[in-house]
Formats: sequence, C-alpha cells, structure tokens
Amino acid sequence: MKTNLTYYLVSLLTVIGMLTACTEDSTLPLSSQEKKEGRVILSYTVDGSSIVATRAPEEDEAGNQGRNENLVKELDLFIFPADNSTPIHVSATDAEYTDYNDPQDKTTYKAWDTGLSPDDIQDGDQVYLLANCHNAVSNVTTLDQLKAATVTGLVCYDKQDQFVMDGKVTVDETMRNDKDLHIQINLKRAAAKVRLHFASNTEWTQVSYRFYHYANTATVLEQEETEEYAYVNNLVLADYPTEENQLTPATAITENGTQCLVLYTYPNNWYSGNGNPEDDHLNVAPPINSDRETRILLRAPFDGKLYYYDIPVNFRLPSNNDATEIKFEDYKDLYRIQRNHIYDITVTIDRAGGSESEPVILPSINYYVVEWNEEEIKVPSFN
Repeated sequence: MKTNLTYYLVSLLTVIGMLTACTEDSTLPLSSQEKKEGRVILSYTVDGSSIVATRAPEEDEAGNQGRNENLVKELDLFIFPADNSTPIHVSATDAEYTDYNDPQDKTTYKAWDTGLSPDDIQDGDQVYLLANCHNAVSNVTTLDQLKAATVTGLVCYDKQDQFVMDGKVTVDETMRNDKDLHIQINLKRAAAKVRLHFASNTEWTQVSYRFYHYANTATVLEQEETEEYAYVNNLVLADYPTEENQLTPATAITENGTQCLVLYTYPNNWYSGNGNPEDDHLNVAPPINSDRETRILLRAPFDGKLYYYDIPVNFRLPSNNDATEIKFEDYKDLYRIQRNHIYDITVTIDRAGGSESEPVILPSINYYVVEWNEEEIKVPSFN
C-alpha cells in the first residue's frame, strides 16, 4: 500500500476560486471556464524514500494521521527561471484551503488557482514546493535564501502541529500536454521518526527514558549530502527532558498493532572519521563522536528490578567491518539521522542492566533502517 496525499494546483489566467474533484489521477480537475492559454497543474504526494535493511514488512506503511504525519496546512510554490529572471512565489495559506487532511482514499482532491499560465514556466525552470513552513519562507526572493531557510522547534516526544516537507523538480518538455503543463512533485518530511519496540515482555508502565542529542533545527530544503554534513556538524543539539540527568515516563502508542515509543528528530551526524576507511580502523572501534550521538537512555525492569540501558539510534559497526576492502559508502550512513526515514528499533531486555552513569548496551537490539547494497529488502518507508 502506498499512501498518497494528493492535491491538484490548477492555474488559470482568471481567478475562479477553489475547485474540488472526485476522480482518479488520470482525470484531472477541469474548469468550466477553461482558457485557451492552458493550465498549470501541479500534483504532489506525501511520499517516502525506500529504505533497504534486514527485514521486509507485509506492506508499505502509511504515516500516522493521528500524529499529523500526513497533514498539509500550508503550501509555498517557488519557481526559479533558468534564464535567471525574476522568481515566482505563490502561497496557499487561506482558511478555505488550510486544515485539509486527505482521507487517503485517492478519490478526493483539492484544487488551487495559482494565477499562472504555462507561459510563466519554461523548460529548465526549477520548481520547489514547500509544505507547512510558510513563516520560514514568506520573505524569500532568491534560491540562495531558500536554501538558507531553516525551521526549529521540533517536538521530539509528541505529535507535531504539522510536519515540514519539501520537494523539487526541473521542468522539461515531457510535462507539457496539449496546452497544459503538468508538474508532479513528491514531498518528503524534514523530520525522521525513531520508533522503539520491545520484543521482551517489558511493562511499558515501568519504563522511562531520556532522548540524547536530537536535532530540533533543520534546513527547509533537503541538502546535498556534503552540504548536509557541514550543516548538521555545527548544530546545537538538544536533550529531552531538558533538565539534566532527568528521565520521563514513556508514553507508548500503538502502531502496526505494536506498542512503541515514537520520537522525532531532524537530521544529525555523529561520524568522527575523515572518510578514509584505513584511518577509521573499524575492526577496533566505531568512529563515533559520543557527544553528538543520538541515543535513548532507558530505565526498564528486569527480574523485578529497574536497570539502565543505552540504546543507540543507529548501528555502530557495519556488518563487514573486518573486510579488507571496506568502502566509506558501506558505513557512512550508520552514524547519522537522515530526513524522512524511520529508525525502527526492536529491543529485547533479557539481562540485568547497569547504572545511570554506566548503562548497558544490549547485544539483542535489531535495527531496520540501514541501507546495504547486498540486501534488497525494504522496511517501512516514512510515507
């Protein structure tokens, strides 16, 4: 199952207001006053990237609507012409359009009259669509400003009012049909989702936790990998609870029929090497900056007593760490959080833990988010 949150942005020269249509994707909303100049139709979905890891679910997973993971309340459309002429920025934040939550049944669509015609957009123009971050981009007039725009204030432990999303595409002739221009964009969330389950019979009512080194600030646009490394390495990270050395009771929710702790973070990176496998000495220890590593400190019961356990959010060593020709690409993603990914962690508490200052890292922790070229098995995508 692939969950689509689909809208159609229809542009006419004459403002005709908001339209709705109940149809399949192949039949787009039509205006009763269709102009010979044609329409600009921008369709988008709240999408997710495929994640390759060590298990396969029965089906792709929908975002949790109860936590607003699919909710679109604001839209900002930017068009940066290939000829460097004046950029176009159109917003949809009015009361009639906002607070629209797609029923996920692929039959109900929203339409937005942008006031654009196909002549306003030329082949080679770059189109960016932003969701739920109007205040952060309302004064943007250049692409450099858009790339520099940031959002902050992510709530790591609860549902968001809305998730910031972005998508982009370059216009080409294949998007033109008769006199219409049809642009398709996949929106992806800036946040990542951390989800912790117990395989053991651990009572959630006795569990408390502290979330270390999560990022509550991010760029609005997805960055190129090298740019993202430079950005996240300079972020000031946060802990939850904010009080030093405090833990908070775990509030488990049910997803996919399983009780789990759900946390959110923007991208982070705690790799401490230099990109040279020979220098990283993976057969000795993982190249980790522990002061930036995103992890969960758990206090949980075992055999009638409460112990402390350290749960890294991502792998520490690649499975082929003893290989003679290991490549940086084999392990570079093990020490970071990426946008629009689920970090699905299953913990088995089968032994006594440690103290708060010296928690135990359990050997029986399974991760389902790391991409391996040799294993083509998909875990739930964050869509």
